[in-house]
Amino acid sequence: MQVGAFGVGAVLQNKPTDASSSFISDADGNTLWAPANGCGFQSSYTGQRIAQLWITSGSAVFSRFLTTTDPQTPKSSVPWAQLQSAGTSDINFKEVTGDLDLNESLSNIEAMDFKTFYYLADEDKAIRRGVIAQELEKIDPQYVHSAEESGKMTLDLNPLVLDALAAIKALAIRVSALEGDAKPPAPGSSAG
Repeated sequence: MQVGAFGVGAVLQNKPTDASSSFISDADGNTLWAPANGCGFQSSYTGQRIAQLWITSGSAVFSRFLTTTDPQTPKSSVPWAQLQSAGTSDINFKEVTGDLDLNESLSNIEAMDFKTFYYLADEDKAIRRGVIAQELEKIDPQYVHSAEESGKMTLDLNPLVLDALAAIKALAIRVSALEGDAKPPAPGSSAG
């Protein structure tokens, strides 16, 4: 094997030009085909079946599977899926700046509209339930990953789950307060 075979040992950009298994890269921050500047690899089993994995300079990981012969298919045509890593919760990596307003999290949850839908690419049109990323972005931009890198908007589950937990706690506090105000039923009554 020689330097540069399959992209091995090559230092510069290796933009893929065909379905060959190879290391790939692109230094263009405004690339139309890759999620962002970075590098990765691709593998295929025919000229129209190309799997690509990409790591950006910010350590985000993306993947996609192409059913075309063009490994530089625009991300607007075949979006990349972002792999989501577990959120870091370790105090050694944080500077705590205060307590979260639980009612703000509850208000955000109350502002969400839940929908039923099917994916456009789903031939069976299986009905699903969920939210619309563009609507959640208006409530709190931290709830979504923009379409800028992957070609499609996706949810960031870390702030969504944490706001859901905060909203549950806010409601639990309200329930406890209401239970404290309630008088116990009189002996012999059918209440309770």
